[in-house]
Amino acid sequence: MPATPLGPSAPQSDEVPDEGWGSQAGCLVGESVGNARGLQVMVAAMLQKQGTMREVTVWESEVEAVMREMVMVVGEGQCN
Repeated sequence: MPATPLGPSAPQSDEVPDEGWGSQAGCLVGESVGNARGLQVMVAAMLQKQGTMREVTVWESEVEAVMREMVMVVGEGQCN
């Protein structure tokens, strides 16, 4: 089985795969599993960040409401 510039070629149906192709396929499978795990970690981090951002947005809204209320109270005090 001739090698390609990217490594050993895939075995044909009547050929027995050599060691190079099998180990290369094993590396690709291992790499795919590693990439999937990395993607899971990245998605989990993004969702956690999104949840934190939502909490901050809610907190900012509450602070703005309190500040508006304080402006109204202070404004009423100045008019009297």
